Amino acid sequence: PSKPKASEFDFSSFDKEMATKSYVGGWTFSDADSAAFDKFTSVPDKTKFPHAYRWFTHIAARTGKVVRSPPPATAVTKTAPAPAPPAKKEEPAPAPAPAPTPSPAPAPAPALEELQEERRMVAIMVKPAAGVDPEGLYKKITETIKSQPQYKLKWDDKCKVDDGKIYASFTIALEADFDEEVMEYIEYMEDEVADQQITYQAAME
Repeated sequence: PSKPKASEFDFSSFDKEMATKSYVGGWTFSDADSAAFDKFTSVPDKTKFPHAYRWFTHIAARTGKVVRSPPPATAVTKTAPAPAPPAKKEEPAPAPAPAPTPSPAPAPAPALEELQEERRMVAIMVKPAAGVDPEGLYKKITETIKSQPQYKLKWDDKCKVDDGKIYASFTIALEADFDEEVMEYIEYMEDEVADQQITYQAAME
């Protein structure tokens, strides 16, 4: 015969019965205690059934019996399907390597005549006024008279003084007519210059 379920056992009546005695049959342990213990499928609630609980723990300790609870119903757990693997992202195709930038073509070599700067040399004579220092006057002339870049005016670093007169030269671009302006500027220095003239000019090879 199968054991009665816990719900079928009257814990309340058994607790009242055990309130006045130590064992089922009275004051001595007997087979009736073992038989009653085997009907339990759970431990009596200590708060609700204190006498039944006292008896139960005593019999369990004396006999070494344990409550054999019926195995609980096993719930069928549906296993969720494994998630699908994430879609593989398509890796973007690597950008093509930039085409090499062609090196700029070398500038054509200038013609031989362009390498040689075409200039003209102009020799002059300047006669200082009385009491004027020739070298000091020449320094003033070279520092005062400048040309625009395209005329490329360049004075001699030093002048030659002979018989109180200044002999010097300058160079300018071959096609420039700035030599006439140079002589005009010197003429304007009338307080320091008594006379001036171009003595020689020629294209420089």
